[in-house]
Amino acid sequence: MGHISFDHILPEVGKRVTSRLRLRLAARMMTTAQAWPAELLDLSYFGGRIACDDPPQPGQDVLIEWAISMLSA
Repeated sequence: MGHISFDHILPEVGKRVTSRLRLRLAARMMTTAQAWPAELLDLSYFGGRIACDDPPQPGQDVLIEWAISMLSA
């Protein structure tokens, strides 16, 4: 497996290099044992922010699922 380095675009501490796409999409966080309703709030090159009323325990691996509906005129 190859190694990917982001050193060339990592910001100084406290500075954002990439912008965030602000969203409000229905989402779901899932483990192999449970699923939680959530809301995807934003995405960026390095991650995202998700809100959940009753989130899984810290340290658990989760899969985040969301769908985007596109309507054409």
